[in-house]
Amino acid sequence: MRSTIALSNTLLNAITAAVDAGVAPGYIVLYAGGMTTTPDDPAPTNPRCTITFAATAFNAAAQDAANPWSIATLTNAPSGTVTQDATLKSFRVFDGDNNTLWHGTVTATGQGGDLELSTAAVTNGQTITLDNFTVRHGHV
Repeated sequence: MRSTIALSNTLLNAITAAVDAGVAPGYIVLYAGGMTTTPDDPAPTNPRCTITFAATAFNAAAQDAANPWSIATLTNAPSGTVTQDATLKSFRVFDGDNNTLWHGTVTATGQGGDLELSTAAVTNGQTITLDNFTVRHGHV
């Protein structure tokens, strides 16, 4: 199935707007445990870093000029502090009411994770900044 650019933008805007739902800003949790089968499954029990998004987390979706998808980028570069040494393996995005929205894998840059960090091996007290977190939705 293929959709128009306009529909892809609309769908992606609805997905990213869900992060802003709730009484508080949405957030992302990085885990040392692997990704569960679905985001509806219980979260891994080993969170290592929580990063709170801005009140409006994402910019409006637009077509990625170089690729066949729409993208939405963060409105700022939020950061959080690692609470225990670990190798990060997965993440979950939550709305401001603590509802899980989506999840994915974490790897070092170039290793194909849904979220790539400069290194997945982190230490207690380290700051992680999401300076280039982009969500995309294909239209072709």
